[in-house]
This record gives sequence, C-alpha cells and structure tokens, in this order.
Amino acid sequence: MPAAATGPFHSQQSVAKGSTTMRTRLILLGMALGFMGGPVMAEEPSQPARRPLAERFQQFDRNGDGNVGRDEFPSPLFERLDSDQDGSITLQEAQAAWSREQRAGSSRSEPNTASGDTRPPSLLERIGAHYGDIKPQPHREECAEQRPGQPPLKRMPDGDPARDAAGRGQLFESICVAGLTDIQEGMNGLAIVDLNRDGLLDIVATFSAPRGAGGRWGAGEKLRVFINEGGFRFRPHTVKLLDSSVSPESFGRGQVPNLADFDGDGYLDLFVTRHAQMSGGRSNPNDQGLGNGLYLSEGAWDTFRDVSAKMGVQNEKAYNRQPSLGDVNRDGWLDVAVGCDNIKNAMGGFPHSRLYVFQPQAARFADGRFEDIGGTDLVPDFGGFHHDSSKDKAGPDL
Repeated sequence: MPAAATGPFHSQQSVAKGSTTMRTRLILLGMALGFMGGPVMAEEPSQPARRPLAERFQQFDRNGDGNVGRDEFPSPLFERLDSDQDGSITLQEAQAAWSREQRAGSSRSEPNTASGDTRPPSLLERIGAHYGDIKPQPHREECAEQRPGQPPLKRMPDGDPARDAAGRGQLFESICVAGLTDIQEGMNGLAIVDLNRDGLLDIVATFSAPRGAGGRWGAGEKLRVFINEGGFRFRPHTVKLLDSSVSPESFGRGQVPNLADFDGDGYLDLFVTRHAQMSGGRSNPNDQGLGNGLYLSEGAWDTFRDVSAKMGVQNEKAYNRQPSLGDVNRDGWLDVAVGCDNIKNAMGGFPHSRLYVFQPQAARFADGRFEDIGGTDLVPDFGGFHHDSSKDKAGPDL
C-alpha cells in the first residue's frame, strides 16, 4: 500500500518594522515633500519629488541663514544628517545624505549577478530593500507537560483550535520530539512509512529554507529521513541516491514524498514532487529542470537509483504538489496522479495536473514507462468522487 503523505505546509513569515536606514530615507523624503511635523508621507520610489530639495530645505530654514538647526528639525536622526557635527544641517549635507540613501536602496534591489542569480527581486527582497534586513525570528519549542512513559506535550497558544474542552486540553496531542519537531528549516511535506521494515513507522520529509531565512534555489533544500527507535525517539539517517543530479543535502525544491513498492522487489521506492523554478510565470535561467523524482530501491531500504527522466514523470515546468498512487486501470502496476497549482493555460500556460499510467514493455518494471493521460479527451480531469478506487475517475473507461 502506498504510504500516507501530507500536503505542503505553508510557513508564515513576519515582517519587521522599518530599519533606521528606511527612517532616514523617509525623513529626507519628508524634507523634499514638506511633510515634517506630522506623519511622514512618501511617494512611490519611481516618482520624483514634486519640488526640488533646495526649495523644501528653505521652508525648514526659518531664519534664512542657510542652516537648519535642531529646533527647526527636531528629529532623533539629526546627528546622522549633520555630517560635520557642527550643530546644524546645510543644504549640501541634506543633498549628500539623500544621494547616499538613494544609492543604498538601488544597490540592495539589484539582482546578484555575481552569484549567477539573475532572477528579478522577489516581493520579500523588494520589501527588504526598503526596510532593511528581514528575517523570521526563530522560536524556542516549549513543552508544557510530561507524564511518566509518555512524550512531553508541546505548549499550544490559548484558543488554538486543536484544543478540546476537557481532558488534557488538546484534541490531538502535539508533542515535543527532540531532533524532529524543533527543526526550523521550512518543511514542505512528509510521508509516514516503515522504511527499514522493523515494524515502526519512520518519517521521510522534504525541507526548503524560507527565503527570509536565507533560503535560495538549491540552498537548504533537503531530503531527510528519520528512523523510529521507539518511545517517540527518532534518529536522522542519510539515504543514498545513485545516478542522480541531486543529493539529500541538495535535493531541489522537493514538495511531497510518497513511498510504495513500484517494481515489486519487496523494498519501498520513493516518488517526490517538485515545483518549477519560476517566478511570476518566468523561468529562472538557472533552472535545472528537475521536476518530479522517481527513485527505485537498489536492493536496500536506504539506497535508491534515480529513474525520473527514463520513466517520464518529471513534468518539470509545473508547480507539482500532491502525488497519489494507485492502480487506476487494474493491470497490476501502480500509476501516479500529480496535482499541480496550475491548470491548463493558467499563469502563462503552465502544464496541467498529470495522470501517469504505467505502460509495461516487458516483465520488468524498469523496462516500462509512464504515459500521461491527464488533460486529454480520455481523462479531461480527475479526482475523488465516490471514495471508491473502482469509481474514482473521470472520462471514458480507462
């Protein structure tokens, strides 16, 4: 039976308040627009100030001596603008500070061509260019209660929907597992399965570090395996991937893993969805075109061979998300359905969700290949309707 798999988890990112650099820029812009003394209002960065800075400077220079004193410009950033520290700001000092802040903002918003990253700045990066460095604040996992012989319960916030009205306060007990639940690396999806065949359920998970925490394409994208040792204790285990351009430590943007014995050798094989390196409908020029991955066991529970391209299951231009495994045409071979975030011509014509039906060529699984029949006249769309595997299909007979 295929292992149960969860869908992608969406992590939230918090945006910090504006940095001192941004406040300086807003105050300087306020000088240009004449809004000091009340809330500072800024135009869009692409729009120039409506009046020259010199004209606005004169409005702050009430006595007309060519200098703006502290009493004329009461701001905690006065010393920063007063570059010569003589107790007053000249027009030249204001213009120089404005130029510095403009250059600093431009340099932060430019793509990092030196590292080969030529993609346009993301929304988070554009916000960072204005407000300074923004990184999610790590939190420390807190345990609330532990009873003898049981794992500690994780402290949950008041009003959390997982709580119930009686008992221990939680409908499903969220527990603390050292080395697993305290990992803050951006988990995308996981599968729960007895990988090493010892009778205990293990965990196979994919991780992608959030961009706000330094994550990039290829950086921090991992495949992790946690072996169950009993008593809610798990140890990490590194699997081997043969004939593959990825590794467990550089796994591409893996989404949801699913495990089943595709070739009937008694060992579980691994299928993992990935989504394309795209932003706003445009491909990253450094996109490796990995797509979905199919890894067959190589006579051991922790060694797999990459057969993704040969089997034709990659769908490398789509945002592949949830995979489901089952024998849709009852020929004895597992087939694969992959749900994507994009359908038909949505978002620039991204590929549709896939229904890969296995086409055997001989007795061995390795000699066959998957054929996509999703989005065709045969199967225009698919999904679960009756919760019955013999009826869950759409279109003519398969």
